[in-house]
Amino acid sequence: MKQILFIALAMFGYFEFANAYSIQEDKKNCDKGMMRGCSNIGYLYQKGIGVKKNYSKAIKYYTKACSGGYAIGCSNLGLVYRDGLGVRIDYKKAKKLFDKGCKGKDGFGCNNVGSAYYKGSGVQKNYRKAVSYYEKACDLGYAMGCRNAGLLYLKGSRIKKDYKKAKKTLLKACDKKDGRGCFYLGAMYLEGQGGVHADSKKAKKYFKKSCKYGEKRACDYLRSN
Repeated sequence: MKQILFIALAMFGYFEFANAYSIQEDKKNCDKGMMRGCSNIGYLYQKGIGVKKNYSKAIKYYTKACSGGYAIGCSNLGLVYRDGLGVRIDYKKAKKLFDKGCKGKDGFGCNNVGSAYYKGSGVQKNYRKAVSYYEKACDLGYAMGCRNAGLLYLKGSRIKKDYKKAKKTLLKACDKKDGRGCFYLGAMYLEGQGGVHADSKKAKKYFKKSCKYGEKRACDYLRSN
């Protein structure tokens, strides 16, 4: 029993040491002008990983990273203002920061600009702009952007339905291991939507992927079929 406890504590200690080492290395890199290090430190303080959670310090390091031209730092700072993490919620400021991240080719930033236009957060609702930014996010490799674009095309939410584009973008999402993207793609094959021939085998294939990537609805479907 003592041996098991010692091993467990040793593993915990290594975990803490690893995080402490990481933040020290990132601080050195940040001081040298490597903005990725600054953004990494911001994330550690935001999440409380290896350090005590501190939104003020997260903002400080994200701001430094963003000012230094690191796109992800801008997008992460946008998230802080969008969700009110230690500050008042400010959708306009968040949108500007997401814009800056997107211009720096950060897919997360582009996706959040799309969501701002979709929800009307800090800007007037504009579904065409929403899908345009979702597609930019998708092109930059951000899976949720692919899925969001696919769903807009699939449902025709204030834009013209386009099943061909829906299938294409949902497939990209699924290929990037997005469970929901796989789920909606499976549903298209199950129901034979928009020129896609009904194919239960293909539907099951995508539902299996969806379940593997954590989508409960797909797992429930597979259990009952």
